[in-house]
Amino acid sequence: MKFLTKNLLAPKFLLFLAIVYTLLITIGSFISPSALPKVGYSVSDKLIHLVAYFVFVLIWFIWMYYHFKKKKFRIVLFATSCIAIIYGIIIEILQDSLTKTREGDFLDILANVAGVLIAIIILVVLRPKLFALKNRN
Repeated sequence: MKFLTKNLLAPKFLLFLAIVYTLLITIGSFISPSALPKVGYSVSDKLIHLVAYFVFVLIWFIWMYYHFKKKKFRIVLFATSCIAIIYGIIIEILQDSLTKTREGDFLDILANVAGVLIAIIILVVLRPKLFALKNRN
């Protein structure tokens, strides 16, 4: 288990994962909805936004928290959360102005923020474990 944790927390792997995930969100935000794969059941696009930004914050937070070892938990959490919210707002504005098949939606922004807030709550609850991992590596 220690080997797995150490490899999953490797800075290069986490950065790669964060960048790829961000690119996937960006691409998914600009391609036509008809080009997206269909699933056999209905999923609210607001739920997709919530989950996407929840994961976005988790991945970027973990990378930043372990990469910038001298930065405090709350500073990294604040920075990561602000970046995610600003990124989501920019994506919505660009969807409205750059595409014909997508439009910016204030409710999408609210769903993004909800995902960020849930990530914040979970990370605060997990803070002691994250701190222990950070100091062990």
